[in-house]
Amino acid sequence: MSMLRFDHCAGAGVTGAGPGMGAGTRGLLKYRAVIQEIGAQVPEFLPHGILIFFGPQAPAELREVSLVHTGATLQGAIEVGDWLCFREPPGEGDSADRETGRVLSYRVTAVGEVASANLAELGHLVVHFDGAAEAALPGTISVTPALLYLPPVGTILELLRLEDCHTYESGCGT
Repeated sequence: MSMLRFDHCAGAGVTGAGPGMGAGTRGLLKYRAVIQEIGAQVPEFLPHGILIFFGPQAPAELREVSLVHTGATLQGAIEVGDWLCFREPPGEGDSADRETGRVLSYRVTAVGEVASANLAELGHLVVHFDGAAEAALPGTISVTPALLYLPPVGTILELLRLEDCHTYESGCGT
């Protein structure tokens, strides 16, 4: 499958990104959707570091525990080393991020054997913010660092494969 390539520009306000997420990074966008709805029971999962995502076709009983998003086409399997990013809408977060919106990034540390298929077919993904080296269940992924708060409605959910541009002879070409 072909994936959208982009260059991550300096000054884009990436926080919590860790090494390799600043200027000089090229990425492959694997998935992008917008959170449209947050179920009433979702905040109960926050202390456990778990978020459940579902596409727009989620039935009512699953919407109660899910962050429902617009759904999208998965452009490549989720892999250890990928990044899960939340791009919050402008006006959310700290005052320094109010104009552009805060970007929070989490490194994928484990991928269950059916996580990519579930996301591709149902828009369904269970994320454990525990940094585990093995996925808890076949349909889950683990990421690091820990989740501190829920992303608000309007947040863009992205899965990215990032590459250090310094490994390319031609460089980034911002």
